[in-house]
Amino acid sequence: MWNQVWFTDADELGRFPGKSSADWGWGQHMYASQVFEKGDPKNFIPEEGIQRNADTLIAWKEEEKVSRIVDHAELKKNDYNISPSRYIRTSDAETYRPIAEIVEELKVIEAEARETDKALREILKQLGVGA
Repeated sequence: MWNQVWFTDADELGRFPGKSSADWGWGQHMYASQVFEKGDPKNFIPEEGIQRNADTLIAWKEEEKVSRIVDHAELKKNDYNISPSRYIRTSDAETYRPIAEIVEELKVIEAEARETDKALREILKQLGVGA
């Protein structure tokens, strides 16, 4: 899936610092895949998505699943990795069913499978196929 990482720092809007840059203290990360649209041959960000992202950058604000302000200490801790997935949660938290509920459902499915196998064996027997 197409995505775009935008990294800006508070001193110089639009700069993409490398590992050797130690003079920045805060950075804003954006994950633009939330606003892209399928295109042929390429996906694109529509005008309203571009405006939304620009407004977020200019206002220097965090927006859930789109933008996050990250301080230098956290960037350093993450070896200056500016991948959006490192800083911006883009999906909802997964929920899991209780194991006991899954086990009970499996018991029902296994019982249905046994009944289906029994019916199939009867049909094959009537057709003279199988043991």
